[in-house]
Amino acid sequence: VRAIDAVNGLLVVTADHGNADEMLISNQNGTLEISTKHSLNPVPFLIYDPLYNGDYRLKPFGQDYNNNLSNIAATNFLLLGQAVPDDLAPSLFAD
Repeated sequence: VRAIDAVNGLLVVTADHGNADEMLISNQNGTLEISTKHSLNPVPFLIYDPLYNGDYRLKPFGQDYNNNLSNIAATNFLLLGQAVPDDLAPSLFAD
């Protein structure tokens, strides 16, 4: 974090799998195999922004929201000051 502060940077921490809760699954033969599927459980999305001054706010998280990697990508584009490509889902920022 000190390195981020030193360069007035921004840090985003997230995950796309989050399946540590179910790393092995039984296949049709009953044999255990490694699960590479995405978890249905929430995964983290953290922003560390030492220059944050209230200029953005994340939408609330919960069971009523179906956010995915496309939402995270859109959010990252905005954090970088870039336009969001049309084929991405809306960002995680509140309106």
